[in-house]
Amino acid sequence: MFKENKNLIKLIIFFIVGIYTTLAQSFQALIFPSLFSIALIFYYRKKLFLLKRVLYANSFIVFLVLSLLIFEPSKETFLTATLIFFRANLILIYTLFLLTTISIVDYIKIFKNLGFPPTLITTFILSYRYLGVIQEEYNKMKKSALCRGFEYKTNLNTYKTIGYMLGMLILKTHFKALQIYKAIKCRFFL
Repeated sequence: MFKENKNLIKLIIFFIVGIYTTLAQSFQALIFPSLFSIALIFYYRKKLFLLKRVLYANSFIVFLVLSLLIFEPSKETFLTATLIFFRANLILIYTLFLLTTISIVDYIKIFKNLGFPPTLITTFILSYRYLGVIQEEYNKMKKSALCRGFEYKTNLNTYKTIGYMLGMLILKTHFKALQIYKAIKCRFFL
């Protein structure tokens, strides 16, 4: 019971601090979220692993900020870009240190305790379960194409092949969904 409450508290803190950070319009307003993120970093044991993820995601954030600065260079744009950079990093740290430490089973328990509709919870469970199956199917198709000599290039053949692969993935997903629907119906779940 304590673990469920702990995870619920994490989720609530994430939403409160995340919304506050998103709406902050100045660097002074980001002092509390910055101190909170530093406390989170010192609190968790897997610091290095999660900080590597932050650095990996920062490659995109830095690209975004630099493109903003290149296309509209001014002092105001620099301040806005810096504010965006800090806000994005803070929210990323909250996400990694608060949300990724909760297991999928705990999310389902939290949603159930919060009174989410059972249909939505079931949809969430099935989506999570079958995303892995869809990824596995895609990896098989990709491996098969690579074994046949397929190379990623910027030509018509590559675009057609990727289109065929996506089409087959959609068809396989559809047929898998029909199988699951029949199995669920057979067991009187619906």
